[in-house]
Amino acid sequence: MCIYNPESDKLTYDGQEHVFPAGIGGIAVLPTEFVSKDFNNAMSKYEQDFLRNSILSIARTQLGPGKRGSLNSKNATKSKVMLILANEENSDFALGYSILKEIYEIPHIKANALQHRISFRVGSNFPDAVSNAFTKFKSDINQCGSLNIKKIKSKDLEEGVALFGIAPRIEENYDAFLFTAHEGTDGLTMDKLVEAVNSLGLANSSTHSYLPTMQGEASIKHDHLRVCGKIAFNFLAYSMGKEFVLRKEFDITRDWIGRDTDPVCGELAQKKDDPLRRTGLSIPKDSHYVLILKVRTHLLAWVCLYDFFCVVVTLSDNFQDEFEMKGLFCDWKNRTEFDYAEYIKRVDSGEFGTITPLGQM
Repeated sequence: MCIYNPESDKLTYDGQEHVFPAGIGGIAVLPTEFVSKDFNNAMSKYEQDFLRNSILSIARTQLGPGKRGSLNSKNATKSKVMLILANEENSDFALGYSILKEIYEIPHIKANALQHRISFRVGSNFPDAVSNAFTKFKSDINQCGSLNIKKIKSKDLEEGVALFGIAPRIEENYDAFLFTAHEGTDGLTMDKLVEAVNSLGLANSSTHSYLPTMQGEASIKHDHLRVCGKIAFNFLAYSMGKEFVLRKEFDITRDWIGRDTDPVCGELAQKKDDPLRRTGLSIPKDSHYVLILKVRTHLLAWVCLYDFFCVVVTLSDNFQDEFEMKGLFCDWKNRTEFDYAEYIKRVDSGEFGTITPLGQM
């Protein structure tokens, strides 16, 4: 019986469900029979979007970990292709992505429809000579019909400006990227860009070194809160057992996580309201943790990721039993997890260093 879909008996079970997602370094897993493959398949698109496109993706690409929680730099997570700022004074943008705080420019063209100008650009990090990069780019853009192009309107670009870059294996499902200003670029069709590139010479090419500044948007969606709800509910099952979480008082939260029903059981919270911060306790830098505690008749979970992104989840608003606070801490940088009791022992030993005062957070 699946803890998220207990009414169905026609489900399959053959995977490992982590408490914290493996993509952010989670280690602890639930027994196979707790969560069905069917539920995981249904939720995976929301979890992937949360890890790749929310504000969490910024921390993940800047700090780590990489694929499936790997700490090997070869498996580090790449950011999405974004605008990178070359010069803050004149807003000279290029196209690039980041890996672990390093920024890499992709080969691209910059076109200005109002000034009738176009240039090829490639970063100093590019391994090939400019001539080789330009030759390959020209060949690739002439095959644009076979490219999967991601198109983005950007308020940061000046009127009439468009940037088109080709970079396979950076983003899943896309190998080319077209950023255009909101105004003045209607005439810059792909046919026009291909024609302009074919008439371009190396005299119109350049290499640049860029400031470590990226421009982009990262949002928090309602479904991202459900993913945090799943972390909390998984931990409740991990710590209290399957029979406990199948109780009726958790049905409202179970249905919200799995079926997106009302009422909404999760909301963003401020770090200063974190129960640990309010008691002045410290944690490993950039770690994740989930705490479950009872407040009057409410059983609440506090989910904090990278020690900055915090969500409060109501697991039950009518919980009558006594409940001792429980927690799980994921120190992914050191590939270790520990429960609340072990956490207190480590705090007492001074393992986590000095405590940051609330006013300095």
